[in-house]
Amino acid sequence: MAETRAETLDPDPDGSCPEGYVKGDDGRCHMKPMETKGAASMDTLVKDGEIVVTLSELAALKAKAARADRVPTLEQQLHEQAQASAEFVDKQRDARIAFKVRECKIPAFRTFAKVFYDMALRHAPEAQRYSLLDPKITMTAEEVVDSFVDVVNKQADVLFKTMSIDTKPSDPNEPEQIAAKIEYRVTEYVRHNKLDRKKDYKAALQAVLDADPDLKDAYSRS
Repeated sequence: MAETRAETLDPDPDGSCPEGYVKGDDGRCHMKPMETKGAASMDTLVKDGEIVVTLSELAALKAKAARADRVPTLEQQLHEQAQASAEFVDKQRDARIAFKVRECKIPAFRTFAKVFYDMALRHAPEAQRYSLLDPKITMTAEEVVDSFVDVVNKQADVLFKTMSIDTKPSDPNEPEQIAAKIEYRVTEYVRHNKLDRKKDYKAALQAVLDADPDLKDAYSRS
């Protein structure tokens, strides 16, 4: 029958511990880990003569437990990365839409262009193709809206000249000085066409000058 050894003992009267024991911080003698015969040095451990576990098996068990603990963390990280990626895509799309809308030269059409681009880039199937005048030529939804903006821009000069006619008739309140006269007409043009003075000032100024070649010439020489 194998000898059963206690895990802790009181030290000998002289304060020393029996063979196979070592004194601990608590002043008692604690049993040292024992090497099993026939095994590689420090490769196995024995506790109370009952359980034998190899160091390699113990390391494998610890690694497996660590991997199990990391699973929820990895799942959370993947979820957060997917969410961040989706938010990045949305921001890139919003920036693309904003850039394309600014390319529309007529402010009154930009609201429509924004809606069209939003539908084309968010909701239209990427594989869906459309044709306009020539059935042999197909385009994506985004390209269709691009074509719409191109047509609007090509007609911008004509449209601005047409709308600016109302600012040209003689007005008793209009100043005679060139710079003041131009500023007065621009103000009237913005008010009449319900534009944003800050955003649409350059377009309004160009429309006023195009509507009056003499004024435009005087402005260029001033």
